Amino acid sequence: PLIFVCAGSGLAPFLSFIEERSLSNVSSSIDIYFGCRGKYDALFQNKLNQWKSDGVISNYKLALSRDPSTPKTYVQKLIKSDSDHILSLFSQGAVLYICGSSSLSNGVTSVLQTILGNKFNTIQNNHQLVLDC
Repeated sequence: PLIFVCAGSGLAPFLSFIEERSLSNVSSSIDIYFGCRGKYDALFQNKLNQWKSDGVISNYKLALSRDPSTPKTYVQKLIKSDSDHILSLFSQGAVLYICGSSSLSNGVTSVLQTILGNKFNTIQNNHQLVLDC
């Protein structure tokens, strides 16, 4: 399984990865946690929803931090609320990729440390956490 965590333009590298998966019919779980300021910034939402409908993406969650119509939400909050799911994915050998700002990386890493507890170091040592921030 793959877990992609990004904000704003951090989505870009994951798009080509997902496109390649969709064209090659590779079967594996892909979860995306995407954060942006408002719905107007939710780049490629139609394409992501289509990939979810097609079964290329297993899970797609959108965090909006400054949208007046929704409560302020960051991707780390979504990950924390999905902690059982995240634990399950890591037990299946998932790799989590983070692409975005250092504050995004720090926030997500902090939540992962809480969720994983003493397994966090093992996840890092097994290269199941990849940061591009």
